[in-house]
Amino acid sequence: MRKILAIIMAVALVCSFALTASAAETTIDDLTCGAFWSAHTKGIEVTTEGITITMTAKKAAPSANNYEAPVWIAFSSDNQLVNGENYAEYWVQRSDIYGWAGGAGNADNTVAVNGFSGTWDIYNQKLADGTKVTIYAIRTGDTITVSMECAGMHSKVTLPVAADKPAYLALTGEQCTMTGIKVVAGDKRTVASSIDSSTGFRMEYTQGIEVTEKEVVITATNTSKADNNWNGLIWILYKGQLPIPTADTDIYWIERPDNYGWSPAGSLATDEINSNNSAAMEAAGVTHEGTFDATWGSWEDFKAAQQAGAKVTISAKRESDVVTITMQTAGMTNKVSVPVKTGEPAYLTLSGDTAVITNIEVTTVNNDNNEQTAPKTGDETTLLPAAIALVLSASALVVLKKKH
Repeated sequence: MRKILAIIMAVALVCSFALTASAAETTIDDLTCGAFWSAHTKGIEVTTEGITITMTAKKAAPSANNYEAPVWIAFSSDNQLVNGENYAEYWVQRSDIYGWAGGAGNADNTVAVNGFSGTWDIYNQKLADGTKVTIYAIRTGDTITVSMECAGMHSKVTLPVAADKPAYLALTGEQCTMTGIKVVAGDKRTVASSIDSSTGFRMEYTQGIEVTEKEVVITATNTSKADNNWNGLIWILYKGQLPIPTADTDIYWIERPDNYGWSPAGSLATDEINSNNSAAMEAAGVTHEGTFDATWGSWEDFKAAQQAGAKVTISAKRESDVVTITMQTAGMTNKVSVPVKTGEPAYLTLSGDTAVITNIEVTTVNNDNNEQTAPKTGDETTLLPAAIALVLSASALVVLKKKH
């Protein structure tokens, strides 16, 4: 029996190692930048499998200068160094959504989409305090796409590169430090373990998770930073891209934990639909219900639980052209079924309203044996955590917040 147990433990160790080794992670030395272009990392190759770079960036001193922040450079050279052997510079991108083409073969390089959530004061304060930065890059043939998120600022650049040479990204900056720099290669299914929307509504997102006929289960801890029942985690069901929508992006439904949800105008109907309008929901094919369990106390208890850090469990599943999503937290469960477009993928992302979302874990039932794996994520060229409330106006938000 001991031998059998020993064999089982050995196999378990091997399996555990195999799971944790699914993507290569490397650490890069911290980078301190004084004057612009004064220091660089070595180039990191952008591959067809994609790379994700994460770090913490901090200004050398508080300032109102938006350009005192990280910068990435796309280039090729024989020794992976900026200004190295046979150097060709494709693009330079600052985190404040200002970028420019390099000196060789870059006439077609364009900033594809940009977005900003918040104010410049918030952006500069986050950098003064130290803020999370995420860069995602992937290569397709002789084109690379690079997305960057820093302190509520988001850029996505698509540019041609030499077809017969590796393309690299290097980091630099101005009057800032970059610490905890990590590079994950070949991990296309990363979902942020935490997002920070403590400064407003939909300030950051997780990467989109495709909802299929295999049930997806998401657990997280929601910590509200304000004293309203609508302050907390929200989920968004959509097709296309977020946080920077394209003409093909539809937001099907947005749902709060306090059993209120809505569909912006243009997705399911000409006018906005919300969960207080049963006739409009019925016409659009939406069902919405909320229930309380034995642990429910009152709205004051609900708000207190969210402020203390409440566990939230979300399950999502697609059947034909209908996605059903259930969310449970602090004694309340809401269930929403929403029609989605035939033959097109639908994605689920988490965001928040004046809240921090942590301990995010995602699994899906993968087969009849109930094996669980990480689900397929959305468009791999989109940002990981990010933000922009482009759909709802400020006046609409005020109306929504008066509902309960």
